[in-house]
Amino acid sequence: MNRRFSAVVLAGGQNTRFPTPKGLIEFDNEAIIDRNLSILRGCLGECFISTNSPEVYFSRRARLIGDVIDSRGPATGILSALLATGAEDIFVVACDMPLVKRALVEFIAQNQCGYDAVVAVYGGTVQPLLGVYNRGAIPVIEGAIEAGRKGMRDILGLLNVRYIGQEEYRCIDSDGKSFVNVNTPIELKRLMQGVDLEYDQGNR
Repeated sequence: MNRRFSAVVLAGGQNTRFPTPKGLIEFDNEAIIDRNLSILRGCLGECFISTNSPEVYFSRRARLIGDVIDSRGPATGILSALLATGAEDIFVVACDMPLVKRALVEFIAQNQCGYDAVVAVYGGTVQPLLGVYNRGAIPVIEGAIEAGRKGMRDILGLLNVRYIGQEEYRCIDSDGKSFVNVNTPIELKRLMQGVDLEYDQGNR
């Protein structure tokens, strides 16, 4: 277990395309957020949930973090977690990613060595919601949000980032399952039927 990190599940999204909180979506008879909390607890330090709906996740046995500024989105959740946990590094996972592999979490974390962030690239696209963020990134993230630059891929362009290429983790997750996220009930149904979903291409 790596105690250098605090682990954070991001569950503060607006959830506009799903009828229930996405973290409570059940996949293989387990809520996605419970699965991801279990993975993070198994290999990192204390777990937190970043959410603006504490009543939804109160029973999850994890400390809850609310947004420090009135600006929804993963950038605000990451900023709030960096400020609230007091950890030097946090490892973040989105609450709607049901296929995250523990070995990939460990591999990404092992690559943190003085960077503002460590994230993977899959299919030529940066995957910002499964990765490490350092306290040194706080001023840049805060400034970007205040300037209206809320997309995490845009913000990463302002930081000192270790980008992990697909070839580096090919033996762990060659088909990028860890990066798949569920946005709609139709996507959930397809995933449960064994249909491959494309990883998120949006500027999250």
